[in-house]
Amino acid sequence: MPVTVESPDMVALVRRLGSVSKDAPKAFQQTIVSVGRASKTETTRAGAAVYNISTRRIGEAVRVDTSQNTVFITGKRKPITVRSYGAKQTARGVRVKVIKSGGMKLIRGGFSPKKFNGVPFQRIGRSRYPIAPIVGPSTADMLNNPQVFKPLQVRLVTRASDELNRRITRALASG
Repeated sequence: MPVTVESPDMVALVRRLGSVSKDAPKAFQQTIVSVGRASKTETTRAGAAVYNISTRRIGEAVRVDTSQNTVFITGKRKPITVRSYGAKQTARGVRVKVIKSGGMKLIRGGFSPKKFNGVPFQRIGRSRYPIAPIVGPSTADMLNNPQVFKPLQVRLVTRASDELNRRITRALASG
């Protein structure tokens, strides 16, 4: 013999659950967009925590795509000149600290002409020319570094689950 319970609270709960399940795809999409917006900030912070470079410079080369119900974070492969890493001209060459936990590195024979706005160069051959800019890791290389990627991944997963839980509880509460 089936047990039936007639209660206005139960009927209201069933209606709310039905509306929540109907609005679930919308909540998932809103969560993805929200996490996508936050992921660029989190990416620049994660990169700047390991590398001696500004978050603004990392952000210039980071692109976030949320079009396929996922969050894709990509970084440009173009190498970043060591000027962005805080390179300084010395009598012996150019000193730069690329990774914050590492020490200053001396690039012998490096020079920073005022003509090129202080970008450090190095001679390729023994003669005066050709010269090439001294570059450090690209943003894509930064994102592939486990010291940057693993903490970033943990933060983004936590943020996504918190955001989804917040949206679900708000949908349940609004009825």
